Amino acid sequence: MTASFPALSFQLEHLDLSLNRIETIFGDRAFDGLGSLLVLRLQSNALTSLPSQEALSPLHTLHSLDLGGNKGVGSLPPYAFKSLQQSLNSLSLRGCGLTNANLSGDAFSRLSALRFLDLSFNAFSSVPTSALSQLSLLEELSVGGNSRLHKMHSSCLKGLRRLSRLDVSNSTSLRKVEAEAFRTNEHLKAIDFDGCRRLRTFEPLAFAGPPRLVLSFADAGWTRVPEEVYLPESVASVDLGGNDLVCDCEVIPLYERLTDGTSFGNASVVECHAPDALRGAQLASVEDGKKEVGSVPTPGPLGSSYSQALLLASQMKYSVLVSRYCQQANEAVVGVSHYCQRVRNMSALIVSRPEICLPLLSVGRKSVSHYCQRARNTTTYLHVVMDSWLRST
Repeated sequence: MTASFPALSFQLEHLDLSLNRIETIFGDRAFDGLGSLLVLRLQSNALTSLPSQEALSPLHTLHSLDLGGNKGVGSLPPYAFKSLQQSLNSLSLRGCGLTNANLSGDAFSRLSALRFLDLSFNAFSSVPTSALSQLSLLEELSVGGNSRLHKMHSSCLKGLRRLSRLDVSNSTSLRKVEAEAFRTNEHLKAIDFDGCRRLRTFEPLAFAGPPRLVLSFADAGWTRVPEEVYLPESVASVDLGGNDLVCDCEVIPLYERLTDGTSFGNASVVECHAPDALRGAQLASVEDGKKEVGSVPTPGPLGSSYSQALLLASQMKYSVLVSRYCQQANEAVVGVSHYCQRVRNMSALIVSRPEICLPLLSVGRKSVSHYCQRARNTTTYLHVVMDSWLRST
């Protein structure tokens, strides 16, 4: 493409050349006469490389550039957009065939005005930290849909001091978020993990750093919610919509978090999928008397409809559900061991990594105390379950 637009000089502000078969854009006259252009859309063409610097140089007021869907672009050289460094606010490279190997560490250098960057649906195996670290004023970043992205490593967004929103949704290979992945992003407010159906592992302090995070794990394929997602005080709310949660004894810590009087539970309606006695019930609104439980007494300190529903099942002699008491007793035993191990892990982390943990010592102390309390609560629940089972037989 070498044509120019002299008749439109200083008039045209939006130009959409999407869905054509443009293969190259070169020469210093490709966009000649478009000195007032604000938005340029070139998505879903057949580009095999970025528009040349000479071609982009007349666009000194360009605010938004969309190159998404040009799978043949494949690589970004150093200073790929230097001719737009003063004006470019939004850049989309969605689905451009980019990998870690062919993305220069200086690809985004000098883009001092850039606030929005879309790198979704490429082939990154890890977050391109080096290249992104040049964008100190970036506010929104999307790296979702990268099918080779398998973990969010520690300080993976280092340098993005102003980042407020992160989209990692539909990263189908993402399995792990490492400790302090977002430690340096103190302005981060929201992370979208929707559709990350293999994500199960969150290291301790995975969400340390940002003070009030809103997390979304909608349609994550979860039946259990990892406690590292909802226990940290830095997490303000979690969206769990579209997950088939099993509401047994393991969900009680989440229930307590949803009903602790804070705004934590406002992100979504969380529904129970199992057991049958609670199917379709909203987790945060299940209270004594909300479900018909007959004359079954409130069992001990828990006083929740979860244990009431289980007691009702045993009283009605449903043999399968009575058997579930035994299973839950076993789970409670494992739970005690689990929380005690959490105490040991948290203590070891504070001792072994003081340079990181000292600023977070108060958080660490609270976490240790929290896990000790969880161990005590789970032990109490074990006794309640066993007593209830004995009464039902």
